[in-house]
Amino acid sequence: MTSNFIIFEGWHVKNLLKITKYQSHRQTLPRDLRHLVIKPSIVDTESNPSFFFSVALLPPFFFQLPSNTHGSLDFRGIRGHESQISNERARVRGKLVMESSPSSSTSSTHCFSPHSQGEVKLTITQLEQENVERKVFEIYRHFAEAPPQAKSFMVELWRDEHIEFLTKGLRKLGPNFDILDANRPWLCYWIVHSIALLGEHVDSELENNIVAFLAHCQDKDGGYGGGPGQMPHLATTYAAVNTLVTLGSERALSSIDRGKMYEFLLQMKDASGAFRMHDGGEIDVRACYTAISAASMLNILDSVLIKDVGNFIGSCQTYEGGIAGEPGSEAHGGYTFCGLAAMILINEADKLDMPSLIDWAVFRQGVECGFQGRTNKLVDGCYSFWEVLLL
Repeated sequence: MTSNFIIFEGWHVKNLLKITKYQSHRQTLPRDLRHLVIKPSIVDTESNPSFFFSVALLPPFFFQLPSNTHGSLDFRGIRGHESQISNERARVRGKLVMESSPSSSTSSTHCFSPHSQGEVKLTITQLEQENVERKVFEIYRHFAEAPPQAKSFMVELWRDEHIEFLTKGLRKLGPNFDILDANRPWLCYWIVHSIALLGEHVDSELENNIVAFLAHCQDKDGGYGGGPGQMPHLATTYAAVNTLVTLGSERALSSIDRGKMYEFLLQMKDASGAFRMHDGGEIDVRACYTAISAASMLNILDSVLIKDVGNFIGSCQTYEGGIAGEPGSEAHGGYTFCGLAAMILINEADKLDMPSLIDWAVFRQGVECGFQGRTNKLVDGCYSFWEVLLL
């Protein structure tokens, strides 16, 4: 079996051809690089189902970590491995060459060559990646070295403090939030939903204030704007509806003009089957999800709104497996969640290549254990939210 390989971010090794066996993947690598294999592009999940969701996500040094009595990884073994990572990177980079395009001094390609020699200049992306890894492993090391009582305190959710902070935000936000003036329903949604996740609810005075404020954001022709007097937009409509549904009171739910909402959604419907975010706005997968989700929550979703939405979203699935915002664009964690969620709501998920989508989503997890939103990007909390929801 002949396979080609590239080095990704200095030390990830991926097979560019589809394979079915982990062992055959290892045997195609040069002997001195076989231990660097993290994950094959396709795993035989029938013979080894746990590999795909556990070992396939971990860097090589994790294979050496001991397990506790429950079979999970013991992070005490992480101490000292940062130097091993650095040593492996330095050794592997000796296998890389930088090829610069003769027509452009800014374009470059990293190629794997077992016979090449020479020093490699790191890209900005690689430098940022290493910086993030250092910071994350430093946090892991502090946690590993802390006494048991301190560990318990370090991972404890300060529930009461969060509730106090969130409730305060509903009453007043500082001047730094002025930039979010067109996103005020989102602030309501994030705060109210967070309070609900903590098992609490807002008092009647706050609830009445929220309902009254969102009523001022509701356009006379349907939909919600980012603030009073602002044009209706599908994103803020989604946030407002979610907020009112989360509150769940009769006053909150009855404040939504469902008839006008349906008319607004019809106006946002494009001939392609997709939706646009606002009048004259962009047409993308995000608009499809927010429209379908809001209609579903309000029980006004029908065949007219659903027509050809699935075909549009299906056309946005890329060769990587994830879903882009529009046909021909790059697969993206947020859009992939929106696309899959919309397809589930309209019962057309079978139009997607699900094995490819799941494969793409799993491969977005970095060695830091967070998720990246797109290939070759840094991990962060926002994209970890979308990717974990996908899985």
